[in-house]
Amino acid sequence: MNLDIMTPPALRRAYETDLREAFPPSELKPLAAMEGMRERGIYEPLRLTEDGGEPVGYMLLWKHPEEPYVLVDYLCVPARLRGRGVGGQLIAMVRQRYPADTVFIGESEAPTGDPAADGIILRRLAFYQRTGAVLLGYDTALFGVHFKTICWAERLPDEGEIMRRHQEIYLRQFGPENWTLYRGKHMLSFVDNHDVTRIASNLTNEKHLPLIYALCFGMPGIPCVYYGSEWGAKAHKNE
Repeated sequence: MNLDIMTPPALRRAYETDLREAFPPSELKPLAAMEGMRERGIYEPLRLTEDGGEPVGYMLLWKHPEEPYVLVDYLCVPARLRGRGVGGQLIAMVRQRYPADTVFIGESEAPTGDPAADGIILRRLAFYQRTGAVLLGYDTALFGVHFKTICWAERLPDEGEIMRRHQEIYLRQFGPENWTLYRGKHMLSFVDNHDVTRIASNLTNEKHLPLIYALCFGMPGIPCVYYGSEWGAKAHKNE
């Protein structure tokens, strides 16, 4: 097995095939955003391939700008290869690639209380723990989904320190400090538009619609509303 950094064409191929198959549209950030973050030196899209060059797994890492902390943005094994140990091998090889003091932070969907849905969620959490991940005491919520926070580290830092660095990775985009990327820039903020699936079709809980617009109007930038979405109009991109 070989682990390498994907070239832009390789990342595009992975995005259009295996990543789209593995993640719902609401959880998959735009390819242009990944490419822009890579250009700024904070994103490393890694690919695991067989000796013949066939991709068997991907781990896309969002790096802290200053500290040895890395957020596992996406971890993906193609459907045809799941259950064969590829994911565990990928995690181990990525950890070996980075310095020993690197702290890897992950987010995995939290149990919902619904036995029909929780089987795969609990199996996924158990898989991460078998690879050495530790389940932390704080959770996150993104894209209308509740996530448990996990961490891989040779020496586990204080949980408060992990949470602070976790927040700083996200705040690298928006924040009051001079080093944040979009400070002082007048950018459009939107939850959907005519190029993507309407937000109401992506939400798992319709009651979250007012909340996501509250976030949109409260975050930096100029709020932009795609007519009809504010009252819950639904439509998928492929329709």
